[in-house]
Amino acid sequence: MALALNFTGQLGVKGMTPEARQKILAKAKEQGLVLTPDHWHLLEISYNYYTRHRTICTLRMLIKLSGLEKKQIYRLFPGNPIGEISRLTGLPMPKEC
Repeated sequence: MALALNFTGQLGVKGMTPEARQKILAKAKEQGLVLTPDHWHLLEISYNYYTRHRTICTLRMLIKLSGLEKKQIYRLFPGNPIGEISRLTGLPMPKEC
């Protein structure tokens, strides 16, 4: 497993490929969503978590790993944050959802 600095500058599993980022940007544009650095932070965490554990992280784990509050995550991804992240990244929904 290759280690590299990811989008957030943290040492971890090599992040998303440029092609994956472009697909995410296209999906976000279709939904009228403008991705901010906070959006990318959550997307990168979810992608890296999936790479390590073969499941997307739960909301509780995303809060813990991101350092963001629940309301901040809901502001970025209204409704169902994990569902929205799953749709944008193409990662499967966790069993808990």
